[in-house]
Formats: sequence, C-alpha cells, structure tokens
Amino acid sequence: MRSTIVWFRNDLRLHDNETVTRALEENEEVCFVYIKPKENQNNPIAAIAYPFRHQEQFRLECLHDLQSQLSKRGAVLNYYEGNAPDILMSLCDKHHISTIYTGAEYAHDELKEEAALSQHITLKRYHTSTLVHPQQLPFEISKLPDVFTSFRNNVEKGFQLTPLFRVPEQIQSHQLSLMSTAIPPLSSNHTNNKHDIHFKGGRAAALQRIQHYFFDSKCISRYKQTRNGLLGMDYSSKFSPWLSAGCISPREIYAQLLRYEQQYGSNESTYWLKFELLWRDYFRYVMMKYGNRLFYASGIRNISGQYSIDWNLFNKWCIGNTGEPFVDANMRELWHSGFMSNRGRQNVASYLVHDLHIDWRWGAAWFERLLIDYDVYSNYGNWQYVAGVGNDPREGRKFNIKRQQEMYDAEGAYVDYWLK
Repeated sequence: MRSTIVWFRNDLRLHDNETVTRALEENEEVCFVYIKPKENQNNPIAAIAYPFRHQEQFRLECLHDLQSQLSKRGAVLNYYEGNAPDILMSLCDKHHISTIYTGAEYAHDELKEEAALSQHITLKRYHTSTLVHPQQLPFEISKLPDVFTSFRNNVEKGFQLTPLFRVPEQIQSHQLSLMSTAIPPLSSNHTNNKHDIHFKGGRAAALQRIQHYFFDSKCISRYKQTRNGLLGMDYSSKFSPWLSAGCISPREIYAQLLRYEQQYGSNESTYWLKFELLWRDYFRYVMMKYGNRLFYASGIRNISGQYSIDWNLFNKWCIGNTGEPFVDANMRELWHSGFMSNRGRQNVASYLVHDLHIDWRWGAAWFERLLIDYDVYSNYGNWQYVAGVGNDPREGRKFNIKRQQEMYDAEGAYVDYWLK
C-alpha cells in the first residue's frame, strides 16, 4: 500500500489545502503529523517572563480543532515534540515512506529543515499561504518590485481566484507505530484579564469570525474608516491570528469577500481588505527574493545604522514602562492579550527604533515571542519597513507619538483603559 506523510506546519486546516488534497489523490494511505519544535533556551528574549502564553494557547486550540476535523473523517493527527527532520526520518524508515507532503515555507529555519529532509526523501511542497499563487505572478521572484505599489498594480491586473481545494468526507489513514504523544490539554485558567478581545484558535472559530464580520455585522463595508481603531473587536477584521496558523486560507477569505460584494455591493472598504491580503502576500515574496537579508540589521536595502544595546531601556519598552503613555498602553495590551492593533504596532516600532535607537530586530523578536498572529514574513517585513531598511521608498518612518495619540485616542479612552 502506497503511504505518505502530510507534515503540518503553519497550514492547520484540511479545506483549501493543496498539500492535503494532493497527498490524498496520489496515495492510498496518508498519515498526518504535527511537530512542535523545542524552544530555543539560548534566546535572550526568552528570559523576559510574562504572565501567560497566549500564543501557545491559541496554537493548541488550533491543533485540537484540526484533530477534530480529522477525527470526523476517520483519521488521526500524530503529535510530536522535538527536531522535525529527525522525527520525520524515523517515521519514514519505520513505515517505508519515501515522500512527505508539506506547505511551502520560505524563512531560514524552515528551509534548513526542508534541506535536511530532502537529502533522504522526496519532499513535495505546495504554496498554501498566499492569495496569489507564485505561478500567477506576472514576473519572476528575482524581478519582484521593491515597492509594494508596483507589486500591487502588476498583480491586480490579471488576477482571478481559482477554484478552492476540497477534502473528502472520509480519509484512509492509520496511527503511526512510532508512538506520538497526546496534544497537550487546553489551559482551564486562560483569561484575557480585562481585555475585551478574545481569540479562540481553530477553523471553526475562524469561520465564525468571517460570518460575523462580513454577513452578520457587515463591518467590512466600513473597514477602511475604522481600521485605525484601538478598542473593541470590530474596528478591523481580526483575521490575522487564524491566517498565521493557517486555520483558513487567504483564498477562502477572498472567496467570501466576493460573495459579500455580490450580495451587498463593493466599496473602498471591501477593496481594502484585498489590499491588505496582497500586503501579506508581498512580504512572503520579499522573503523568497531576499532570504536571510530580512533578518539583517541593515535590511534588504543594506543601510547600516548605529543602535543602542541598552537592555534596561528595551525591557521597559517590552513591559510598557517607558513613560510615553500611548506606547506603554499598546505594549501592555500586547503583554496581557497577545494582540495589538496595526496602528499601535507602527507606533511602538517607530518609538523603539527612532526614539530609543534600539536595534529593530530586538523589537521583532519580542513581537515573535508574544503575538498570537505572529507571521515571520509580515513581522520582519513590517519592522524593516518602519526602520527604513526595507520596502519603504522613504528613508525612515518616524512617528510623532503624541500627535498619533491626539489623532487616534483623542479622548484618552485607550490609554486610560490600559494604564489605569
């Protein structure tokens, strides 16, 4: 019997997942695997403690949901912790498997894992995380424009959504003989403190959010006017946590957006969500083009700068104790909830880089540590953008923090909520 492994990473779904579809089409039996990597204890950012790992809770919720999706179809999710190439090679040896299917990733650590596996087995990678598939791009990755507007103008011209990938109701699968461990249980004392936004991981919650934001509340029709909000759930789509874990694909969101526009009409706000999905795509393609330069202090533009190495000052920024109210309020929201608005992220990043003169990579690493919607491509791409070493035609994007607070929190409601 021809068997294979589907290796889930940041694509924790069955629907519109070409990796799953192709594996099921081309094999008689499919084993589904997720591997949690060991935490890097040498990372100095990890030394800063914080009260609850919202990111970890969200990922566990996504895994339990994926397990439920598979169970309904007669399949199982095999969960492991450790070094992915070693575990996968052991599985392949025991079960005489020669091919692994997985969603394509483009960052250094993920590519290193893939390279280690490819020396011994056939690795089939599928692009499952973008709205626009690489084959739909009107240029080679090496010719990717370095300014988003040029990318958008070129890509939008001929883009059409291709049919979504479907998954059968029953799957031929079995439990692997290399003993897997149970997915860790969900925390029973998980709270968001006084935070009024709660994200539950998993596809079911993602679909509920789309239904609410599009069809129940019709908030999408005023998205462009409200997207710079700070308090509440509906000032923006809040799709990013589910996108980052791959509980839902950007193609599925876009398909629902088109359905909404057919029923209720399109406007600048409905277009703006597509605009943001394209930004997300763009940073993935920037990583494909520039690779590790997304992690260099000098960025993709190779601009050198002088940075402070004041750990105490950085720590104050992390915990929201800089003395700048608007910055501190945003950082405390991140600390207590694992989330921060787009407007907040731009401001705290600008403050760290242009006011405190601290290496932007420290801030990117802190966001990586806490954000429940952490995405390596958007995270490092946006930090480079603000620092003036990335895909921004301007030299530096320095915000006047007090002016920003006056514009977006004129009554002080947001600052009061988090600082009092």
